Amino acid sequence: MSLFLADTVYGQYRVLEEHEIEHLAELTEQLPEVSGIIMTPYNTAIGHNDRGGKARLYEFDIKTGHKIRTIEIDHAKNRDWEDITSDAEYIYIGDFGNNRGRRERLKVYRIKWPEKGSERISVRAEKIRFTYADQTDFEKRKNHNYDCEAVISFGDSLYLFTKNRADGRTNVCALSKTPGEYVTTVTQTFDTDGLVTGADIFENGKLKMLSLIGYNKSDNTYMPFIWTFTKFNDADFFSGNAERVDLPMHIQTEGISFVKSKKILFTNEEGKDNPSSLYQVKTKSLIGQ
Repeated sequence: MSLFLADTVYGQYRVLEEHEIEHLAELTEQLPEVSGIIMTPYNTAIGHNDRGGKARLYEFDIKTGHKIRTIEIDHAKNRDWEDITSDAEYIYIGDFGNNRGRRERLKVYRIKWPEKGSERISVRAEKIRFTYADQTDFEKRKNHNYDCEAVISFGDSLYLFTKNRADGRTNVCALSKTPGEYVTTVTQTFDTDGLVTGADIFENGKLKMLSLIGYNKSDNTYMPFIWTFTKFNDADFFSGNAERVDLPMHIQTEGISFVKSKKILFTNEEGKDNPSSLYQVKTKSLIGQ
């Protein structure tokens, strides 16, 4: 079954052409429910599985999808890992999935970048715990604004982008990178017109790009999109230009990662009619250059 749908129009947004999206590899063997990815300094990628998977990261070749090594995370549990980000010293794993709005204590695991080498390595995790300042109701429900599947590292903070099931927007919450316990508040809101499932940012001097990936869903059909933001001021991510493209495919998009400034990788979870996979698109296709 083809993942690409001819003459697809999802509304007011520009739809990418099939030739603008390159399928790189299947990830089903190790990452059937791949939820987050990052690039490493040596041009490989690291990914993790969604809720209920083992507390592991998998490094893999982006051209073939073949596993390079397994990274065991000590003192951690995969309750609902949803995204991953990094800075020069640490990797941050977001255990903050909150589908039904019942979780009262959320966390981000912080680990040191593992050295290149062994096919299997163990690293110890530290915990950054947090709660949302405005969440006082923890009754089970479907539509709420306290789920999160996206995080970036920017400057000296982490920034969470929520998956708002109630209003189809995303809220931005800043979080310290230092292990401890915090209460985080909403600093910005943007109408993504869909559910955000991953984020990444590229910064090099004056050039800054933030991309959010996600999907709309109707009658069990996924309709994925990517928002890209440029020319914003500091951490005021929505103060500059914003452009959305829809992807001409029906997949549950999850992770996203820049490959320098020219390309973006994205992934989808395994579905009934499609395998977990890694895709590539040029950033110029996302921002209309």
